[in-house]
Amino acid sequence: MKQDNDLGPLTIDGKIDGNAAKLTLADATIQLDQITAQGTYVVTRTHQHQELDLDNVALYGGKGGGRIVVDEGGPTPTVSAIFDLTGITVHDVSFNIAGFDKLSGTGDVSVNLTATGSTAHDLVASLNGSGRINFTNGTIGSAGLAPLMKMGPLIGDKITRHEIEYRSLSASTTIVRGVLHNSDLKLVGPWLSATGIGTLDLEPRHIDFLWQPDIAGLGSARIAITGDWDNPQYKVQAVTITKDLGLPRGLKLR
Repeated sequence: MKQDNDLGPLTIDGKIDGNAAKLTLADATIQLDQITAQGTYVVTRTHQHQELDLDNVALYGGKGGGRIVVDEGGPTPTVSAIFDLTGITVHDVSFNIAGFDKLSGTGDVSVNLTATGSTAHDLVASLNGSGRINFTNGTIGSAGLAPLMKMGPLIGDKITRHEIEYRSLSASTTIVRGVLHNSDLKLVGPWLSATGIGTLDLEPRHIDFLWQPDIAGLGSARIAITGDWDNPQYKVQAVTITKDLGLPRGLKLR
């Protein structure tokens, strides 16, 4: 029996053509554990330069393409990656940041990243680029939902919900020297909507974020999330209670 942290078997099926300088894998199907990707893959290689081009790739029920480039011609290696995926559907993808642990939904993802370094630490610390997600009709699973939703005495630490349903979820980011900056996180859901703004320092895994939930029929809050993103601190900065105190199903007064 394989352990949970094992990736599982890798299988590759396709038509190979080319030589050591340029290798094409056409009509390919690549399966790693539960992930299956189909498309054309082209590897171009010189002495100090390697490129992997992915064309018309089918992945997670959607499609996309991208390129990964590794250049070792300078004093330190440089890595760049560009990916655009559209119409993908994901189920319980784990990311575990600030109490949010899983994402499900359908949407688009794009990233454009570059990094320089000889170690994983150096690559992450030097990371620059941008990214964007735009998802619909999904959920964000959160084992740590209670502190994110706490709004004074009206909501206690015990909340029966363990996920946030959303109709739309979008965010764009810029990354400068390993620090991810976001100013437009927006979630719209049937019982909760929220916005967010802040930073993630990727190498020390540090978060400094302002989460602003608005719970239908109850009120809104400003919650500062700081510290180690695996075990952050939550501080309620402000709470606004509406006149209508009818609670959504699953939420209880103390």
